[in-house]
Amino acid sequence: MKRVKFKKQINIEKKRLIFIIIIFIIINTIFFLMYFSKKFSKTIEVSAKKELKEITTNIVIKHFTREKLNEITIEELINISRNQNDEVMDVSFKLDRAYAVMLDIKDNLDKEILDLKKGNPPEGTHIVKDNIVIKVPYYSWTDNILLINLGPKIHVQLKLLQNVRGAVYSKVTSYGINSLLLNLYISLYVREGILYPALSEDIEYTFELLVASKVIQGRIPSFYNGILENNSSIIELN
Repeated sequence: MKRVKFKKQINIEKKRLIFIIIIFIIINTIFFLMYFSKKFSKTIEVSAKKELKEITTNIVIKHFTREKLNEITIEELINISRNQNDEVMDVSFKLDRAYAVMLDIKDNLDKEILDLKKGNPPEGTHIVKDNIVIKVPYYSWTDNILLINLGPKIHVQLKLLQNVRGAVYSKVTSYGINSLLLNLYISLYVREGILYPALSEDIEYTFELLVASKVIQGRIPSFYNGILENNSSIIELN
């Protein structure tokens, strides 16, 4: 009788141990999957954002060459108001002309995207069904050189230049005796998107580009503390 009870007790202890082991394995598996998922998602995110920013920056810089900038003059974009003492009181913008310049910039950027999709994708990207994608190696999250290029590739779609807005910005500073330096900037606000396997994300980049400089005669009133700055309103291009 005692032997039977002893065997039953052993069986109960074995079942309890097996149950504890199973629970331990399940918990460890869950934690591993959570860790793997988080690290893998972060790897994809970092790779996609890095590629997107690099491509966008290259496209914008390509269309702001010295030759193109020489086509933009200060006189065609701004008006300078002076008082009777020849002091610069205000710099206003010719928004109709600024809009035309911005629209020309956007058209050039759009053409560049079309050219990329026609068969000239940036290095490290591919064209899949008229979409620009990057392929992230499945094991890239391991940071192991031997594993990083093994396994399937995860496709991440880049949505370039979904929305482009712009603004004109001027800055006038004292530049020697009775002279002023007038700098004209164009600000581009570019909204883009990344389509991951399970979600999407919108990203906005800002590019501020010096497009023209000129030394003019005059002074800035003392109450401006030597600097006169002005921004145009945001110009919507979509």
